[in-house]
Amino acid sequence: MKLLGNLLLIPMKILLFPLIIFIICFSILTSVLAFAGKFVLGFINLIILLGLVGSLYYGNSKVIAAFILLFSIGVLSLIIDLIPITLNKLSNSLINTLGFWF
Repeated sequence: MKLLGNLLLIPMKILLFPLIIFIICFSILTSVLAFAGKFVLGFINLIILLGLVGSLYYGNSKVIAAFILLFSIGVLSLIIDLIPITLNKLSNSLINTLGFWF
């Protein structure tokens, strides 16, 4: 019976191995793209902040308002992106604390 079970599992393992490789590669690709997106968004925010400082220096109120709007949208998107990471770390620390005490 054990031999029959092992023989039935061989095709399943052969079929699932490419799927596992695909999932691992896709996970690595998405993490690299997420890091690149955060880097680009931070760089764009830096450029917008420099433009805002220049607009404040020259006193152009319409450009100041536009730069403040763009900068706030960029900062909010970075903050919203950090919320799940923060909650995950908080949850892990709570689970570790509860695991230590119980």
